[in-house]
Amino acid sequence: MSYSSDLKYELISNISQDKDSLKAELSAVIKLNGSLRLKGGGDYFLEIAHYDPSFVRYLKKIFLSFGVKTSTNMQNLTTPRKRRLYYLVIDDVEKSKNAMEEFFGKTEDFFENEIPKYIFTKKKYKIGYLRGAFLSSGSISDPHRSHHLYVKFTSLDLAKDFKRLVKNVLGIDGSISENNEKYLVYFKKAECINDILSAMGSIDTSLEYQNIIAEKDLKVRVNRIQNCDNANIDRSVDAAKRQLRNIEIISEKMGLENLDSKLYEIALIRVDYPDISLEEIGKIVVPPIKKSGVNGRFKKIEKIAESLL
Repeated sequence: MSYSSDLKYELISNISQDKDSLKAELSAVIKLNGSLRLKGGGDYFLEIAHYDPSFVRYLKKIFLSFGVKTSTNMQNLTTPRKRRLYYLVIDDVEKSKNAMEEFFGKTEDFFENEIPKYIFTKKKYKIGYLRGAFLSSGSISDPHRSHHLYVKFTSLDLAKDFKRLVKNVLGIDGSISENNEKYLVYFKKAECINDILSAMGSIDTSLEYQNIIAEKDLKVRVNRIQNCDNANIDRSVDAAKRQLRNIEIISEKMGLENLDSKLYEIALIRVDYPDISLEEIGKIVVPPIKKSGVNGRFKKIEKIAESLL
């Protein structure tokens, strides 16, 4: 299974006991995967379609917790991938109407391109709707490769409303992109995605995600330290070459023995030890001096060399 499938399987493995959360979750599922089918005489029944049979079984249990019995059936699709589409159906007309009123307030609101207003009145409603939307039409990439979580909508207004909901409940600002007349509300920051996972009730995947984030951060820090060390080494090598060149100029033009005794001492040490650091040179000098003192003497040598050119 994919990383996204594993996460969804974890989420549906445990059904919440909070009816408000489940109510909001079903509202999102019906909005994104549901349809009202005419039955004759102006009556209708509710039908929910999804590719994942385990998700359909999960929904069946939730509806049952609300006292609503459902039936299921399956359709073999004639697409190149030959997928199967699973249906959850509330055959009873009256129960379908009651379900729409329960989850949307009134049936007409199902056709509006917005999240039902009552969802914004409680935090548990908002979290439930977020969870239902992700289970219905969301996806997450494997964090070992990239950080990307999105939920897909057929309406731009509904996508904007969902973006507002996530901002409202978690303080996370998503982005919207269009793809084949679908609108994706997506999140690409690792910390934000992990907050969403935690809010939806994921424990295992959230902990794993945190570990992956920590591992990646550690690798980045190690690389930065290595790059910094390499840069320092390169600078030290360049500085040593420049110091040796200045010493050579002085030796040819005026003779090292004509230097101040302190400069003469440090010049000889550099010639004898072309690869050691300024700090190490400072320990050899008698009496020992700090790195800044060594650097100061080499600057004086550099000025003398420049004056001889």
